[in-house]
Amino acid sequence: MADIIVTREELYDLIWTKPVTQVAKDFGVSDVWISKACTKARIPRPNRGYWAKLQSGKKSDRASLPASLLLQSDLIQIRQGSRYGTVEPRPTDEEIVATPEPSPPVFDESIEDFTRRISDAVGVVRMSTTMRDMHPAISRALEEDERRKEAQRNSRWHTGPNPEYDTPAGQRLILALNCLFNAWERLGGEIDVGGTRHLRFRLGMYSGWENFVFKVLEKFEAEATRKTTHKPVYGFAWTYESWQIFRQPTYRSYETLSGEVIKALIVEVIVRNEESYRASQKRWYEWDLSKRRDAAKRIEKRKADEIERIRREKEELLSLRVQHLDSAIAGVRKANEIRQLISSLANRRIELEQNGTNFERWKAWASNYADSIDIYSWDSNNVSEWIAGFSFDDANNE
Repeated sequence: MADIIVTREELYDLIWTKPVTQVAKDFGVSDVWISKACTKARIPRPNRGYWAKLQSGKKSDRASLPASLLLQSDLIQIRQGSRYGTVEPRPTDEEIVATPEPSPPVFDESIEDFTRRISDAVGVVRMSTTMRDMHPAISRALEEDERRKEAQRNSRWHTGPNPEYDTPAGQRLILALNCLFNAWERLGGEIDVGGTRHLRFRLGMYSGWENFVFKVLEKFEAEATRKTTHKPVYGFAWTYESWQIFRQPTYRSYETLSGEVIKALIVEVIVRNEESYRASQKRWYEWDLSKRRDAAKRIEKRKADEIERIRREKEELLSLRVQHLDSAIAGVRKANEIRQLISSLANRRIELEQNGTNFERWKAWASNYADSIDIYSWDSNNVSEWIAGFSFDDANNE
């Protein structure tokens, strides 16, 4: 099952071209899934009477597609491909080299201009002094705090985590978090709360999620992180780990919290993600170039190895041919020496036979052996077989 990813405009056109049930069927998902995707992407859907009006010939206006929010992705994943799906074959080195060389990433604006644009888009962030428009994540945090208070009241020796938001500083932090979450969602972002013993917050946007810890500093932490004559009250870091956040590279502390602080954090995390995205694009570009260089090196190495293999094969073949030829010449020389020996001993045949030696039988054997190793005595079939041993039938051999 392959991934199905469409743009907001594409899904918008589909929703207003045919009923949701048909769109869902085409994608292989439920109509509820499509409806949720439209809601999340802020895509208006036809009302119940829209299709009936069209079928009866009545005119029905199409709702316009609103512009996407600042933190909203233009791409919508309708269905995720199976992790056990078909794996695409790995391209060969030749295919890699044959692809067009990538262009270095170019960005329309500098990171400074991007920061200014984001700051203008975020606008003014005001932190309320009362708990209005309480975000669900804040409700969960306060419920956890109540649970901790109850555990303290019911236990003489309480060893669990202490309440975090029951002090004036904690109440101020809750207001700041509520402001942050509501402002973030108004920009099109998402909020996630996880953890049990210690709650962990995440800000989601089109490029991913960012974990952060925002807490009232304990006394020993405040003293360890003090960098001015004033004692910090709140500690913050972009991290998943809530323990000793002052050791994190992104740690900073605040004496007071305000809308300006919340806005600065919102702008910072968006810029952080943009910088990370740009860095990843550059890494991908460098990786692509490196992949092409490595593929070209492997191709050249295989060519060099093939040339070396052919050279070694030719040397080995030449050596075998020379040995084959030397063996035949040695056979001729040895055969002639045997014949000379036979001729020399033939003059002493009578003397040898008187001593009981079967000279004629030895002479016949020696003559036959000399003929067997003498190429000049071979018939055409044996000579042809001997020549075939030089491997001249192979077109690649010289």
